[in-house]
Amino acid sequence: MPDYVPEDQVAAIADLLKPDAALRMSRRIQDINAGAGISRFSKAMVTEYALDGDGYYFAQGTEADCF
Repeated sequence: MPDYVPEDQVAAIADLLKPDAALRMSRRIQDINAGAGISRFSKAMVTEYALDGDGYYFAQGTEADCF
C-alpha cells in the first residue's frame, strides 16, 4: 500500500472498494513483467474481486515501471 493510505483502511483486497480507501487509491495495478507468476494471479484478481467495476485495471510493464 502507498504510505498515504492507512494500513487499517486496507487490510484485504476487498477493502480497495471501500469508499474511504478508493478515494485515495490509483486505479492502476502495476505489473512487474509479463512472465511473472504473481502478475498472472494479480490480473485474475482484478476480475475475481470485481475491482474492474470500480475502475481498477492491470497494467503491463517492466520491473523498472514497478519501481
